[in-house]
This record gives sequence, structure tokens and C-alpha cells, in this order.
Amino acid sequence: MKRIVVAGIALLFISTAHGKPSPEVVKQVVDFYFHGQEQGVVLADVKLCDNVYTKGEQNNECMVERADTTLARGEETNVWMLFMVPNNVEPQAILVQLNHKGMTMSVQRAKVASAVRYRIWKKVKPDRAGDWTVKIFHDNGNRVELLSEVKLNVVEPPPE
Repeated sequence: MKRIVVAGIALLFISTAHGKPSPEVVKQVVDFYFHGQEQGVVLADVKLCDNVYTKGEQNNECMVERADTTLARGEETNVWMLFMVPNNVEPQAILVQLNHKGMTMSVQRAKVASAVRYRIWKKVKPDRAGDWTVKIFHDNGNRVELLSEVKLNVVEPPPE
């Protein structure tokens, strides 16, 4: 429960779209960042994006979030993730698992380092129609914790 509260607070703190956070929210987020090393990472946001900025003022941001989670078979998209990683921790392992009908079809690895706003993305390209699930895990070496799941609906592409 504490992890969900911290994730919500981190999202409020990071996003200026919600306005100025209260002093209590700021204090809680700052305390987590500087003293939350044992609590692990917080996944603050997940989006599906066809493209991600790789330079300029919006570097590492999602260009356009997909309107829904339906993809055509063989269509590629990015699973874009925003993390808060406490100060002074070793880089943390993130796993992005792509599942179809309960079967793991691929696993991609990434590392996130100490930051208030650490963004990563991984491409996924489902190769058959049906229901898919993207699972995002934090592997801290002692255990693997499920952080989030995104359901995908993959359909046959329209005939040409």
C-alpha cells in the first residue's frame, strides 16, 4: 500500500499538469528520494508510444501516446516508463516481459539509476493476433516484484 501511495505522490510531484503540490507531498517525495533506498524503485507512469524523442528539449519523452491498446499483428510500439529511483542506490534491473496466452514470448532488460525522473522505453512487436500482456518487473537481486501490467489487444492487419 505504501508503494502505491508513494507512486501517486511521485507522479503528482513530477507532473506540472497537476499544479503546485502541497508542502506535505513535497516533503514525502523528498524523504523517499533521499531515504527510500530499501523501498526500491517507483514506477510512476507507463504509456504506449509509437515514437520517443531522442534529443532536444523533450529528450526521452513520449512523442504521442497511443489512444488505445489495440495493435495490428506485427505492429511495433514502445512501452515508455517513468521511474523514481532513490538517491545513492546501485543501478536497478527492470524487466519487460511480453506474454501471449500465458506464455512468455520475450523478456527485455533495462537498468534505472538514481533520479527523480528516469525514463526508459522498450519496443514490443506482437507477432500474432489475440490478447497480450506486458508485465514490468523490478529485479532487486533478492526478489522480483511486479510493478505494472498493460493489456494489449492485437488484431489482424487490414488486407491490402
